[in-house]
Amino acid sequence: MGGLLLAGALVMNGCQGGGKPAAKSNAAPYAVVDSLLGSSYHIPGTGITLRVPIGFDPAADSILLMLQNRLAQGVGPEGGVRMVSCFLDTIHTAGLMVSVIEDPTVRQDTGAFFGRYRQSLYGYFGADKVRETEFMSDSVFLKIFSTPEETMVRVECLCLPVAGDLLELTYFMQKEWFALLEPRIQSSIGDISYSTRSFRPGVE
Repeated sequence: MGGLLLAGALVMNGCQGGGKPAAKSNAAPYAVVDSLLGSSYHIPGTGITLRVPIGFDPAADSILLMLQNRLAQGVGPEGGVRMVSCFLDTIHTAGLMVSVIEDPTVRQDTGAFFGRYRQSLYGYFGADKVRETEFMSDSVFLKIFSTPEETMVRVECLCLPVAGDLLELTYFMQKEWFALLEPRIQSSIGDISYSTRSFRPGVE
C-alpha cells in the first residue's frame, strides 16, 4: 500500500501559491444510485458528508495507523495533509483513502493549486493517461482526475466546500474491476454534500 500514498506527495506539490479562486462548474453529471452506496461519514473540519461505495468497509486501526505514519514520513509534520479514514473492499482489491488538506493557503489560489496538482499527475503518469472533470455537488466544488495504469486505476477527487478545509478522496482498484466499481465510485462522488450542522466525529 505504500505506493497508494502518492496523494500526499501530490498535495505537497500543489500547496503553494496565491491569487484567484477556481471558477465554479456545472451540476453533478454522476447518477446517484442508493443501492450502490454504503454508510455515510461526516468529515470533521470540512463540513463534507460522504457515502462510501457499497462493499467498502473501514480499515482496521492498524492499517489506518500504518498509512498515516507513511504519509507523515512522506510529507513531514508540517505538510498540512492529514489522512483521517481508509475504507477497503478486499473482494475487489479496492479502497478509498480520505485526507484533509489543512493548508490555509490553498484557498488563496485554488486555480493554481489544481494546476500544480494536475502537473504532478502528468509527471507521475503522463499527460495522455490523466482524465479530468469538474462539477458542483451540493455546495462542494469537485475536481476529479482519473489515472488508469496497466494494473491499477486511481480516481483522485478534490472537494472544495464553501467553508472549511479541502478534502482529498483517493479511490483505487484493480483495473479488472473498474467497470464494476465505476458506477459505485461515481455514485459516491455524486452524493457528496455539505452541512454546517454538528455531527459526531466519523459516522453521521
